[in-house]
Formats: sequence, C-alpha cells, structure tokens
Amino acid sequence: MALRLSGRQRELVTGFLVIGIMVGGWGVGEALLRFVQRGQFGMAAHVERSAQFYRDQYTGLRLPVPNSMQGKIRINSLGFRSPEIPVPKPPGTVRLAFLGSSITYDPYVDNASTWPHLVTQAIQAAYPPCRIDYINAGVPGFSSPRIFVYYLAYVSKLGPDIVVLLPTDTSVALSNLARRKHVHTGLPVQPSWLAQHSELWATIEKNVQVIKLQRAAFFPQGKLTFTSEELAAEVRPALEAIATQVTQDQRLLAVATVGEQLRAGQDRKEQQRAAGTALYSMPFISIPGLLKAGQYYNEVLAAVAKASNAILIEGHEQIPGTPVYYTDTNHFKPAGSRLMAERVSSVLLRTPAVRQLFEARQELCRGSGGHDTSWRHEEPAH
Repeated sequence: MALRLSGRQRELVTGFLVIGIMVGGWGVGEALLRFVQRGQFGMAAHVERSAQFYRDQYTGLRLPVPNSMQGKIRINSLGFRSPEIPVPKPPGTVRLAFLGSSITYDPYVDNASTWPHLVTQAIQAAYPPCRIDYINAGVPGFSSPRIFVYYLAYVSKLGPDIVVLLPTDTSVALSNLARRKHVHTGLPVQPSWLAQHSELWATIEKNVQVIKLQRAAFFPQGKLTFTSEELAAEVRPALEAIATQVTQDQRLLAVATVGEQLRAGQDRKEQQRAAGTALYSMPFISIPGLLKAGQYYNEVLAAVAKASNAILIEGHEQIPGTPVYYTDTNHFKPAGSRLMAERVSSVLLRTPAVRQLFEARQELCRGSGGHDTSWRHEEPAH
C-alpha cells in the first residue's frame, strides 16, 4: 500500500533531500579536492604548509624533512629535492647547485621533471665522460637573505662547481615598502575559521577574494607606488652578498632573470587572470605596479651579475605567459619547467667559462668512469 504524505510532510521530505544532496555534494567535493592535493603535495593543500618541513635549530630556517615524501615530491637524505649525492664529492664529479625559492623547488612536477633535474641531464648529455650531479636547494618561501644563510650553512659545504641562482624577492620587497609607506600592513589575507577547516571553502573564499582584487587591479587609488631605486635598495644587498660569497668560494655563478605569466603585451583580461595569485598575496599592488616590479627586479639581477662577473641567464620571455606553461602567476607546469631547463642549459653550454671548467676536468672525468670514454661537447638542440 502506497504511503500517502500530506503537503507539509512532502515539503519536509523535499527539504531534507535537498539538504542531504547539498551536504553530500559538499562532502564529495571536499574529499576530491583533498585527494588531488594529497597526490600533489602529501597531506597539505600547499607545499609551504606541509608537515614535511621542520624548523632547523642551527639556522632557524624552515627546511624539508630529509628522507621524506610529499605526494610526488621526494626529499633525499640531505634534505634536498634531488637524487642522492656522494659526500664528499668524488674526484671527476662536476656538481651543480640551484638556489632559489618555490620556483626552483618546482612543486607542480615530479622530481624527474623539475627544471634543475632537466638542466643537469642536458649538461650530462653534452659532457658524457663526466659524472654530473646536482643539488636542488630551492626552498618554498625563501627570499635572498634566507638563500644566503642556507648556502653558507649547507650548500657550499657540498662543493658545487656551478651555482645557478633564481631569486624571487619582489613580494617581500613590496610588502616591506607597503608597510613603510602605510599603504598596507604587508600581511597576507587571513582565511576565515571555516576556510581553515575546509579546503573546499578555502578555495571558494580565495577565488572570491581574487576576483575582487582583479576587478580593482588597474585602479591606482590606494595602491603602492615606488621607484626603481626604492626596490633596488630592498633587494640588492642580499643579492650582492650571495654573489660575493659564491665568487669567494671560487664557484661559477649564473644568475637567472625572473619570468612570470603576467606580461605587458597581454590584454586586460589576460593580465587579470595571470596576476591572480600575486594580487592575492599582495592586495596593495596594481597590475601596472606588478609589471614595474618585475622589470626593475630583473634590472637589479642583471646589474649584480655584471658587477660580480657572473653568467647572466636572460630570455625569461621565451616561456610564453599562458596557462599552458604556468599553473599560477609564477610557478611552472611541466611544459614551463621544460622550457626553463632549455633556457638555462643552453646559456650554460654556450658559456666559455663552463667549457673551460669541463676541459680542466677532462682527465679526471675520464678516470672517474663516466658515461663514455670519448671526450666531446655537443650544443643542445633548439
């Protein structure tokens, strides 16, 4: 016998069904988002917040836990996102070190697809008699002062022959300027209580905030203004300290300019989309301000490289500013990591000082049982 419900009962049943569907849908969405994030970074939504980092008592730096795994990210026994390396460095081995922040850490690809790994492979292919290894000393959140401390405490002791520096200091520098000019506190947007407990709500909340910031991104009212001299004063001392120390250590230094998805030649909608994550972390800046900061910062990098006789790796615009190559304003997708590796390796392999380094190691390389018994150098394919 069919159960007959009154109108009021049908309304209640319908209401409970709608609530159940909404709650169930939310639960499914939350579970799927957490599953994707766990596959990418381990237990945390963002690699910077991962529990697989610890506070180093010696330096005070927040560093990756040695012998840990964070989704597709694997950390070696020395705490670097790179393969195991012998310590001390064997004779005949040429060692590369890559200094930087999350862009060098390259969190959105697996270990074998990071651009430091691909650079090392390209150089190994060009110089097969040598054993070439590398240290990926990029750490999320590191600006140049922390990079300097990290290099002194850990990286320099491993005997790198070539040091590639990709610093990213603009957000810290602009935040400092915003505080001093009373434009903003310089602090990031604080998530709500619900956002702290739900990854799905955190994503929705962040996207709403980004949309608001994108709409106001071309209006200069209340936004930070600055000169090239002001930005240089914020970033240059730490960069010079790194360059001076690496040079004193008698390593070859290469300084790479910084590219982002945001470009001057894009239309307004493209710029708003490309600048989303930068605007979220720096709500006090406009899109024209971001473009100026990128230009000024790369000018400082070029000046520091020239003053220290370092190799300057330019050509950041060779990586197209589209979502095919960038996952957000500045982090690479796999296609971007590949182009970044081509950009860095091609400059290194064309540089006379790098060739001279390998020529000086020629006999040692042959004696170390490298990948081939014949000495040859090949330019990389373009």
